[in-house]
Amino acid sequence: MKESEAVTEASFKICYLLAKHKKPFTEAELVKKCFLSAAEILFENYSNKSSILKEIGALQLLDSTCARRIEAMGQNIQEQVIKAVRESPFFSIAMDESRDIGDVAQLLVWVRYLDQSLHPKEELLCLLPLHGQTRGEDILDSICNYFETHHIPLDSLVSITTDGAPAMVGHDRGFVSLLKKKLTGQPVIDYHCIIHQEVPCAKLKHGELNNVLKLAVKMVNFIRAKALNHRLFKAMLQDSEAEYTDLLRHTEVRWLSKGKVLERFIALLPEIEHFTNSRGQTFPELKDVKWLLMLHFLSDLFAHFNALNLMLQGKQKLVWSMMNGIYSFESKLVLFKEQLDVADFSHFPKLLAVTQRFPNAQEMLPTLNLGACLEDISGEIKRRFSQFRTLTPLFRLVENPWMVSARNLDAV
Repeated sequence: MKESEAVTEASFKICYLLAKHKKPFTEAELVKKCFLSAAEILFENYSNKSSILKEIGALQLLDSTCARRIEAMGQNIQEQVIKAVRESPFFSIAMDESRDIGDVAQLLVWVRYLDQSLHPKEELLCLLPLHGQTRGEDILDSICNYFETHHIPLDSLVSITTDGAPAMVGHDRGFVSLLKKKLTGQPVIDYHCIIHQEVPCAKLKHGELNNVLKLAVKMVNFIRAKALNHRLFKAMLQDSEAEYTDLLRHTEVRWLSKGKVLERFIALLPEIEHFTNSRGQTFPELKDVKWLLMLHFLSDLFAHFNALNLMLQGKQKLVWSMMNGIYSFESKLVLFKEQLDVADFSHFPKLLAVTQRFPNAQEMLPTLNLGACLEDISGEIKRRFSQFRTLTPLFRLVENPWMVSARNLDAV
């Protein structure tokens, strides 16, 4: 029995590693073969070599067995999380909706709760399929059914974080409004996801800068969209021993792609110009100093946005620390504008490099009115995060109670 239990436990550990590293179940048999091959050599001089090989050979690692093991572990983890949330005095949820490959809407629900030692924990609570419509009432029914089925008391819910979809935050028929009506008299704070609001702030209202970005994306697509162009361009980069071996493609879904795309685009500007000319597609903007100035400015600006976005991501993030990052970025924008007004490019290294390359670049900068772009972004941040500013006294109470007066809390 002890030997059988040891073999079963070992197979569970291997299945756990496969699931953790997102490997196919069929690779478990390969692991077993690797064990056997290595053991033949590693334990050559051991007197119990045959016993070791026998134990390894007894490992149960068929793909169907691995599937059952992983399902059992997943079920056990879910039961532990549900039990912990049920026993927690308070908990918060964060929700987002996505679509799978079969066009079925999947509602992802994360939960943050307190364990028995009152330490905060956060886990993925469930993934709920929405086979029909995805209206506010449909989301509410799905959530309430799940909580009722697992006996999780909604009375302990203190806050909800959602994206900005109308089905979530609609004034009358949105999920948050409907849930608050259901929990009459229970104070529930609702948040609009900080990252979902930060990303639109990076969208350009400045017409000329927006055109610069679109043209850069058009050049990238000219090379990347056609297989022949892509192959020839990669071969040219390899022959010329360029800094990079390929261009990156920009997609709106990948929030950090703008900065990365422009950084790679600028690094390969000579190669891009040479290649597009050789393929009969000329872009005179590549020699236009004004256009290059705006391009390098955008690359530096999006690099700052990328740094902010990465700071907001990750586990165990607290709302006031995330908002401190937003407020800090606002202050940076003011500093950036003041520096650009006096031709100080301390925080715009790529813009500095291009101004040093062209003698007349310094004279052109005031005509570009780059400071207006920074003002627009700052105004958009103030508008989008106005809800969080009203909750600042509450955040400060948790962060440092001595900074808040009772009068300010009454207003919240």
